[in-house]
Amino acid sequence: MIVVADASVLIALAACGKLDLLRQLGKVVFIPPAVRNEVVQEGKVGAEEIERAISEGWIIVQSVASEEKPGSTLGKGESECFALAGQMRADLILLDDNYARRKAERLGFRRVGTIGIFLAGIGKGLIAREELPLLLDRLSSIDFRLSPKLKQMLFNVLPQT
Repeated sequence: MIVVADASVLIALAACGKLDLLRQLGKVVFIPPAVRNEVVQEGKVGAEEIERAISEGWIIVQSVASEEKPGSTLGKGESECFALAGQMRADLILLDDNYARRKAERLGFRRVGTIGIFLAGIGKGLIAREELPLLLDRLSSIDFRLSPKLKQMLFNVLPQT
């Protein structure tokens, strides 16, 4: 399975101490250079963890032949992410931004965000359901936007233990 990631999911997972969840779920993740530059900036949340994953070889920086046309409402990382996903014929794109998620859907890409990764981890027994409130609080601490409605829906949908 070819998985391409934008910065937001990597940063959010690293901030929650759950970046390795991608590897535990059997994912090798490809990122374009602009995403690497965005996520490994000195002092950036999760930079060390992401750099370590790159050096371990399960996050791979892959060059992009071309990127989104100028004038796009996407940032450089997102633009390169879509270009890389098309270039590699990705099976899945990891991204959280609503506009980018809608664009991925329009282009026919399967996409999942941070919350979807958490849910997959819960489903595989890699995260205890009881951890979810703590993880959501950590996301809030890095200005991750999660509507109260979605947060409540998560707790209503997940089985109680």
